[in-house]
Amino acid sequence: MPGNEESVISFLVQSLQNEKPLNLPIIGCLKEVSMPIKEDKKIVRNTSDLKNFSSNDRYKKADVYLNDFGISLKEECAPLYNKIQRKHLPNLINYLFPNKLDLVDKTISLLDLEIDKVNQGSNRDIQWSKIFSENDFRELLYFLMMRGYADTKISSHQVDYILIAPKKISHENIHEIKVLSFEEYFERYKNKIMIAARRIWIGSNSNSENKRAYSISKSELNKEWIYKNISGEPRQWDKSFPIDDRREIFYLNINS
Repeated sequence: MPGNEESVISFLVQSLQNEKPLNLPIIGCLKEVSMPIKEDKKIVRNTSDLKNFSSNDRYKKADVYLNDFGISLKEECAPLYNKIQRKHLPNLINYLFPNKLDLVDKTISLLDLEIDKVNQGSNRDIQWSKIFSENDFRELLYFLMMRGYADTKISSHQVDYILIAPKKISHENIHEIKVLSFEEYFERYKNKIMIAARRIWIGSNSNSENKRAYSISKSELNKEWIYKNISGEPRQWDKSFPIDDRREIFYLNINS
């Protein structure tokens, strides 16, 4: 499990296993911990059972269920959504804002300009306010964090609340846990949230990165974010790969 998910869930299950249930903000006295599985969820009574659950299901927004509330687990600084490709943007924006007919072209044009700047050496973090109004960004982020995905698929495990906990949770710092609605989360952290331009390279020595880069490059709608100009470098280039065929490819993450 990425981030602090494993340690937090283990801590919560351990508290029930030891018959020392915790009192959490909003959720109240913790009585049940469940893990999402396909279209259902399963109660977890022992920390040893957690090894049977995978965090690799991309159609799972809720990391865990606490007293039947779908919970997304975060640290104070955390990735909020990863790997938005340029090809996702037209359908995603039209899905969320069907009455704003010019928003697709406006958003993509602004992002194209910012990605060009990053490829020329500018900072990779893009202020969301350069691209979206506050209301539009709030609605976009709500969908991506709580309900669905950049390809507009809807999660079978949606989020009711966001739980923010220390990376290494213990009884000494349990008072630092916050349980927030999306609106509360956005108001608290909106000035720290960034759209992050991320690079991968065709010609990298990493087989998995090469595959992902080639996959992204196959879509015509992604072509504007594929560059012959190389402004960064992977950990290692494939020395057998022709230098002239190397490409730098961008996608977007949203981070706090």
